[in-house]
Amino acid sequence: MGRILLGADFGTSQVNVVALDVKTGQTIGFSSSPYRSGVIEKTLPDGTKLPRGFALQDPSDWLDGLFEATKKLIEETRIPEKEIISIGVSFTSCTVLPVDVFGTPLCMIGDLSKNPHAWPKLWRHTTAQPQANLLTSIAQERGEPFLDFYGGKMGAEWLWPKLLELVQEAPELVPSIEYFVEAGDWIVWQLTGHQVRNQCAAGYKACWVEGAGYPGHDYFASISQELADLSDKSRGIEVLPPGRPAGKLIKDMAGKMGLRTGIPVASAVIDAQSAVAGAGVFEPNIMTIVMGSSNCHLVMSKQERLFVGYAGAVKDGILDGYWGYEAGQPAMSDMLEWFVNTIAPISFYERANEDETEFATVLDRYLSEVPAGSNGVLALDWMGGNRSVLLDSSLSGVFAGLTLQTRAEDMYKALAEASAFGTRKIIETFRAGGVEIKQIVATGALPITSPSLIQIYADVLGMPISVPDTNNATGRGAAIIGGLSAGMEKLGHKSRESYFKALLPRTLDWCKPHEANKNLYNDIYNDYLTLHDMFGGTQRVLARLRERGKA
Repeated sequence: MGRILLGADFGTSQVNVVALDVKTGQTIGFSSSPYRSGVIEKTLPDGTKLPRGFALQDPSDWLDGLFEATKKLIEETRIPEKEIISIGVSFTSCTVLPVDVFGTPLCMIGDLSKNPHAWPKLWRHTTAQPQANLLTSIAQERGEPFLDFYGGKMGAEWLWPKLLELVQEAPELVPSIEYFVEAGDWIVWQLTGHQVRNQCAAGYKACWVEGAGYPGHDYFASISQELADLSDKSRGIEVLPPGRPAGKLIKDMAGKMGLRTGIPVASAVIDAQSAVAGAGVFEPNIMTIVMGSSNCHLVMSKQERLFVGYAGAVKDGILDGYWGYEAGQPAMSDMLEWFVNTIAPISFYERANEDETEFATVLDRYLSEVPAGSNGVLALDWMGGNRSVLLDSSLSGVFAGLTLQTRAEDMYKALAEASAFGTRKIIETFRAGGVEIKQIVATGALPITSPSLIQIYADVLGMPISVPDTNNATGRGAAIIGGLSAGMEKLGHKSRESYFKALLPRTLDWCKPHEANKNLYNDIYNDYLTLHDMFGGTQRVLARLRERGKA
């Protein structure tokens, strides 16, 4: 009987491959490979200039990275190929690409590669806000019931707005498109030779509702006949919940990965959703905050609750048997990196040299040294727009309270506090909508590298926060969820509960709120809400400013 679960996690900048021991949950091996082209934001490989706000990727980077990382892991660990039980896949979402009938990305077909819309659009490609607005307004006019599961709006990051953007701006590509597919589903297609859709991404990013399917043909046709026709091509493709077998590893892929043929491959999952399992959260009413380039907030519940403010409510979207509720903030580490690259003064770097420590440690020290409230500076963390609770990618960030005495470290802490205030707004919206949240778990690289950031969150939220001892919960979760595709007998467990229990990571930290900061943040949060409602409501100044910035 095998003992190793493989998880392949496709992030924004690299692919990570994780090997877990199915009995102990121990990480047996880890390997990563960066994408050669990274995020394509300025020009295509042929020099074609991209519009501002475009975020594309090269699909060959995904496969090359997977082959390299997997082979490296097998070589380093010397895991016998017969020991590998299953393969799980997690991927950023909504990252989507147009392909032909054989699954070939259009960007790999001759002169089509010169068209930006032929390339995969990364999750943070948000130029489809006008299309999202149109899709939302028409759905509202028609009384489309699917909107109830998405807080009443469609997000610019999602599949249908991105496809409509392609149809409207590059109609010459439409005859070449057979499918517009999530990148996670495309990877599984390449690994198995079999095309399926994963219920996680279909539910959260393509408005697929169990029992009803995708939004109807007539709805799409009322906007664009081409959009309706393309939507029809996906309707007959099987949609699988997380952990269901999608197929088995084919010979060609096995050879390139250094594995044996026939290994079960599970349906893909969104990377943030996979991190829930990777962080050891298998019970309802525990919010997992996945902190990476963005923040994603996920909680499972036994009850269906429909309200305004979440980004999606999907039955069996995270794990079978639960409703999975999602919210998010589009910029977390991306926002902090913006500060470092744009505002951080030379004194920050000089301190790292003087303290003989890493730059990340210096940043964390500033978060603990600057008093709560950032010496009067308050921010809105909308550098990447607002995903929750406003679902408006056209919004932009704000600093308020700047004076001639304001320091760079005050501004840095204000951004960290703003992200915590945004999370508190999300939690309060969930609770008001009937979704109970009893506990908070924070996972990702930031909770480990910046404990002071987690202390700010605990103080602002007024709740303890646990941090699991894993810096790759997404890859770990991909392996765990992927293991379900092999069945309990091959996993050596009698039940899903015993399987999950064996794979729990230990808790690295348990951060409790400081009472004095908690009380102060309660007052500052009211000021945050004033800014939130002022700039996020009918006042459209931030959207206009972002639009002017594109010129």
